[in-house]
Amino acid sequence: MESNIVRFLKEHITNADEQFRKDVLEYCKTIKSYSHAPVQLSHYKRMGKFAANKPLVESVFTVLKDCGIPPNDTVRYEFDVISYFYCIALISLADENRKEHVDFLQQLAHSFIEDDCHCIGVLHRNMLRLCKEYPDLLPIKELLDSAVKA
Repeated sequence: MESNIVRFLKEHITNADEQFRKDVLEYCKTIKSYSHAPVQLSHYKRMGKFAANKPLVESVFTVLKDCGIPPNDTVRYEFDVISYFYCIALISLADENRKEHVDFLQQLAHSFIEDDCHCIGVLHRNMLRLCKEYPDLLPIKELLDSAVKA
């Protein structure tokens, strides 16, 4: 069965040009090949080769905005946490619309905290691994610090 993230991304290419369709399909194939959410910095950096592709980054961003936060019962709702967090990694690395992406990640962190999302540690890890190279993520990491220690 195809994940919700991949399905939503593929919906974005129905009327797209050939190159963009290829780019999205390559991205989907890549994120579907992973067996776990990013853990080490090298896992996050896998998204670097996609981060300069502005149309792809914007499509991923749109899908993330539409998805909201992962439900606490991801299996029951067939929510693909692995692909979701690789999409988070992608927008965390991308320079395209940087301020809008960081603002979204900040709002997302607040939502994770407010809803006591069971994946909060994975989002925190994203910020922890990337905030040294991307200092604009540091306030999000600090916001999440207290939530994961509580």
